[in-house]
Amino acid sequence: MATTSSETVYLGRDNAIDLQLLSDGRAVDLSSVTRMILRDSACTWEVDSSTSPTSIDWTGGDGALTLHLGQEPIPPGIYLCHLFVYDPTNPNGLFWQKVKISVVNLCEMPISP
Repeated sequence: MATTSSETVYLGRDNAIDLQLLSDGRAVDLSSVTRMILRDSACTWEVDSSTSPTSIDWTGGDGALTLHLGQEPIPPGIYLCHLFVYDPTNPNGLFWQKVKISVVNLCEMPISP
């Protein structure tokens, strides 16, 4: 827990961020997880799996977590974010780790057929 990774989000794009949640070096069983929230440390924005269910996917098993943030209303910038994990044992959420995210708005160019 509480490790920091560095990732990039491209607004308007389908790039995903793949993380693996570990505890004592072992993949965590996420089968009882009911919700996850990724929130920037300044508390100016968050992505909540309850309100945006396709943005955070932990159904892959083996501690795998995939973030699909390109369609989320996140302002461009560099953020230190906190990941919170909820399950029946932790109804108030468990701080899991920090994630440094660079959010980039690429110029939209029309794609020629």
